[in-house]
Amino acid sequence: MDDLRVICVECTCGRRWWGRSSEVGFRSIQELAGRMICRGCGARNVSVAYAEQVAVPAPVLNELWATVEIWDDAGIHIHETMARVGNLGVGVAAYERTLLERPNRNVTLRDGARIIRSTERDRERRGKGSD
Repeated sequence: MDDLRVICVECTCGRRWWGRSSEVGFRSIQELAGRMICRGCGARNVSVAYAEQVAVPAPVLNELWATVEIWDDAGIHIHETMARVGNLGVGVAAYERTLLERPNRNVTLRDGARIIRSTERDRERRGKGSD
C-alpha cells in the first residue's frame, strides 16, 4: 500500500498549494510534474515536491505589529512611541496604561495605518452616548 503524503505544487506565477498524495492516485512526483496544472493561471510549468522537501518560512512569532503612540495636539505628528507589541491584549493594556500616565493627550493603538483604539474616537463615542 502507498504512503499517504502531503505534496506541494508551486507555479512560476507565485501560487502555491498543498494536496494529499491520495488525491492524485499516489502517483510519483515525476508523473505528477507533467500532469498538474496551476489553479491560478492555468500553466503547466509547475513544480511538484513532497512537503518535507519544501522550504516553508517559519512564522515570525515576535513580530511587533501594533504600536501605542502619543500624537501632538494637532494630531498630525507622532510625538512619542510608547510601545511596540506583537499581541493585541498587550497592546490594549499598553494603550490603557498610556492613558493613565498621559491624560488629555491624543493616544492611538495602531496596526500600520489601521487604528484599533484612539482617544479621539473614544471621546466621539462618549459624546454620542450622552445625547
